[in-house]
Amino acid sequence: MVRQIKKTEMEKQFKPREYARIRSKQLDLAKKGLVLESARYAIEAARIRDNKRMYA
Repeated sequence: MVRQIKKTEMEKQFKPREYARIRSKQLDLAKKGLVLESARYAIEAARIRDNKRMYA
C-alpha cells in the first residue's frame, strides 16, 4: 500500500511533458546567448527532475 502511494505522488510531481517543454525552452535561450534566462529554466527543469528521483 505504501508503495502505491509513493508512485502516485511521483506521478503527480514529475510531468514528462512539462519537463521537456521547460528543457527545450532553456536550450533555445542558451543558443541565443541569454544566459540568465536560460539558467532560470535550467533550475526549474532540475527541480522537476529531482522530484522524480526523490520518489523513485
